[in-house]
Amino acid sequence: MNIYEIINKINSDWHVYIPEKNPEILNQSFSQEFPHDYLLFIKNLGEGSYQFQDFLFSSWCSESVIENNKAYQINKYLGEELIGIATDGGGICFLLDFRIKGEARFSSIGLGDLDIDEVIVLASTFTEALQLMIEKNITLENIL
Repeated sequence: MNIYEIINKINSDWHVYIPEKNPEILNQSFSQEFPHDYLLFIKNLGEGSYQFQDFLFSSWCSESVIENNKAYQINKYLGEELIGIATDGGGICFLLDFRIKGEARFSSIGLGDLDIDEVIVLASTFTEALQLMIEKNITLENIL
């Protein structure tokens, strides 16, 4: 599945809270180049949530990405290579993981400790992660 197919698949059950205004601001606010699939996703769906099988995926709009990374002190504790983009509606943060140059892997971490050794890489791309969630190959058990 490509990102367009994924957006179409989850769009009808996507609960929008804030429409996206300018996803490109992320590339100006962080030292990382955000992947096209992620920017396309938030541009089309905005800030909102989707209930996958056993967990909520609550995605942030670009303004919330900037604000929440500061508020949760994600970059302070994890460095500039890990950027929070969503939560499970609770204590799990989903990240874009830029620790390997030229890649933006999809990872998770508990918000309570923010120990870099606790980062769990879930997929090699944002699109792959969403597809794995749809196929029930990423579950609550995987993200903890």
